Amino acid sequence: PVVGEPTPDLPSSRHVPLEPPVPGWMPGITKPRILLGADKFFPPYADLIPPATPDEDPTIGGFGPDVAAALSEVCEIEVTTIEANWDDCWGDNVIGDGTLQGWYHGCQTYTQVRGVRNRYLDFSAPILQNNKRAGFLTRLQDGSPEVSPESDLSDVTVVDIVGWAPTPDVISTLKNRCTNEFFDVDVNAGGNLVTTDDEVGCLEKYPEFCSNANDVALYMLLEGQADVVYIYADQAKFYFDACAVDPIQAENCELWRQFGETFGYIHMGMDEFAIAGTTLSISKKGSGLPAILDPCIEKLLETETYATLCDKWGLTEDCFPNDFTNQTGTTPVYNVPTNEQQPGCADGYCSCSDLP
Repeated sequence: PVVGEPTPDLPSSRHVPLEPPVPGWMPGITKPRILLGADKFFPPYADLIPPATPDEDPTIGGFGPDVAAALSEVCEIEVTTIEANWDDCWGDNVIGDGTLQGWYHGCQTYTQVRGVRNRYLDFSAPILQNNKRAGFLTRLQDGSPEVSPESDLSDVTVVDIVGWAPTPDVISTLKNRCTNEFFDVDVNAGGNLVTTDDEVGCLEKYPEFCSNANDVALYMLLEGQADVVYIYADQAKFYFDACAVDPIQAENCELWRQFGETFGYIHMGMDEFAIAGTTLSISKKGSGLPAILDPCIEKLLETETYATLCDKWGLTEDCFPNDFTNQTGTTPVYNVPTNEQQPGCADGYCSCSDLP
């Protein structure tokens, strides 16, 4: 066009992008092609899946990647899962470089929580009900917790798992079900909250495992570098169960198999921090990705395929019910609050009556 003259109309055949651009990724021509990152260490949502035969390589699989792949059954869409570092998806209460810079369209299986995440991210529709609960782990001594369930945690050291929900900015929304008072953890610099970045000696003792921040947090607890771990209420059980099936895991089974013996939860079942359950994707705010994925997610949730995936990964009770799910209505132990737990910590979940 000549400067000062009207720009000619674009030809009607000009390609309109079907998804946000990603460097080095061939865009869709007739349907969206979406690239979603997922890391290990989060079974059953995302983890390293051993090969079926010696001739194959391990893959990133789990409930999230399976749901992503199944969207093609209900929509004209192609979704690929690529291995990504969780820290590149979401960092220490800040958007990760991979999400910010568009290394992929988004990352899988993040909980939509209240607070800081919503200032950086767009969330897709959830693929599970509001299933994630906050919890606090502590050491056990002779079957009893070293930190009382009645504590407001103001006088102990609490470690936050960097990059993982629940995030420290929402601790103040959580209520101690044993006292009906809010927890009082000072999350500011110099307060009684530390992070997994503050660990000492993990790599020297466990060089193969300390890339997983959950492993690091448990190491800090058992080594006395923290008194309490702020963590999902189901996390320890999922790791424990996976290690019981096969002790060769990406997670540190030497530590997680001590669940219910040397450490356990003094609080669990706290849902105040969450807006929605596990979502299929997070993406940079304004990316437009939810507008592409959400209609497909809505359709998939009504299918037999979705019910089959829920059963495959042991998440039927957490899934959205449809005509094909077979739910019992049983509340998983990790979603039962402390004041409703049975006495004793042998299963890893203590009650209000279990005092030091």
